[in-house]
Amino acid sequence: MNQTTIKLKKDDQPLKVDSCSTGVRNLLIKDISVKGKILLLYLDHGSHHALLDFTGAADFQLLSFDDEGKFIGASLAINNAYGFMIQSQAHFVFLLPYKKRILDLVDIINQEEMLHLKNLR
Repeated sequence: MNQTTIKLKKDDQPLKVDSCSTGVRNLLIKDISVKGKILLLYLDHGSHHALLDFTGAADFQLLSFDDEGKFIGASLAINNAYGFMIQSQAHFVFLLPYKKRILDLVDIINQEEMLHLKNLR
């Protein structure tokens, strides 16, 4: 794991981020990620795609870029009991910690049921 500096826009201040370069096509993210930090992956495997295995890793938002640094897509890697994998054609992938911004539907339903039960008493 190394550190590199990036700029989000041409005139922005440089930001330091952890980076990892790999030639591996099947990558186990939990072995390389630093929980709660941004990680820039350089996928230099010579193939058309890589398999990113998020099983056992923290939840992430992914921003994908081609070999020229052009944005090509975004994904969420949200783990469950069975794990989660993403197949990617990107050369560069930013792994950003996933932060819940709104309540899950299940949480909302549970809160409404609790309020309803309190009102019945």
